[in-house]
Amino acid sequence: MSAPSYSPEPGCLDEAYEPDGGPRHLYEGLLEELGRRDLAELRGRVESQVAARGLTFGEGEPVAVDPVPRLIGAAEWERLETGLLQRARALNAFLADAYGPQRIFDAGVVPRACLPMCGMLQVSDPARFARRSSALTSAG
Repeated sequence: MSAPSYSPEPGCLDEAYEPDGGPRHLYEGLLEELGRRDLAELRGRVESQVAARGLTFGEGEPVAVDPVPRLIGAAEWERLETGLLQRARALNAFLADAYGPQRIFDAGVVPRACLPMCGMLQVSDPARFARRSSALTSAG
């Protein structure tokens, strides 16, 4: 698929297109398939699914989901995987502690007043969440 009317912004990386406007190898198949789709309709379907699932960043602010995926090749994934797994384990450990024994607050690392201020971290059963998060952090 070519995109004759598309010009990558100078000095910026475009994941899907080479600087000359041709598709990058990893994206050729995806761009070809997207060329056969009504992108406005696709975006509408994705937005409807987000709304139906109640995915928000808070009251009335839906999560923005790009209907065009960011493709990651094997070599790039190898560089990212370890760091992403480490960050996921760290976040799970923080949440398990914040809604469990709360050692992070007792140690003064995070002010205790921060927890109730963060309305987006709503856990209906803190003990169950702490048990599940603990299992996730010890599994990795």
